[in-house]
Amino acid sequence: MEPLYEKYEHHGKEVVVKTEFKGKHRDICLCYDCPEFKDGAPVEEGGCEIAKAVYKSCVEFGIVSPVLECPKSTIL
Repeated sequence: MEPLYEKYEHHGKEVVVKTEFKGKHRDICLCYDCPEFKDGAPVEEGGCEIAKAVYKSCVEFGIVSPVLECPKSTIL
């Protein structure tokens, strides 16, 4: 049986992750499918203020925080 959580090194820091979500951030985050998100460019250059703020907090705290709901998404 696969463990529920695991530790691993991410960007040089040891982190804990729910095993089923390890490496799945881009698959579940709305930003990666949104035209407002400038894929391939640093988020600082992107057009979405929400994506910029989420990215800034991820860098500041060393976390990964996917966006699962968004009022500004233009996917549909």
